[in-house]
Amino acid sequence: MDDLTNFLKRSDVLSILGIILILASILDFTGISIFFIKIRLSYGLFLLAIFHILKGITQFFEE
Repeated sequence: MDDLTNFLKRSDVLSILGIILILASILDFTGISIFFIKIRLSYGLFLLAIFHILKGITQFFEE
């Protein structure tokens, strides 16, 4: 359990997920006119989050 909390502190997994949630809520608030942009942005943020999490996992196992 300590390893998990250290991993979450070391990599910014929680903060990046929070940023994604905030951006998603802002995009939802602006409405349907940017529907395609919203899909493209959320897909890019999803890939960025996966990359960030994988980078954190590899750093965690290297140490």
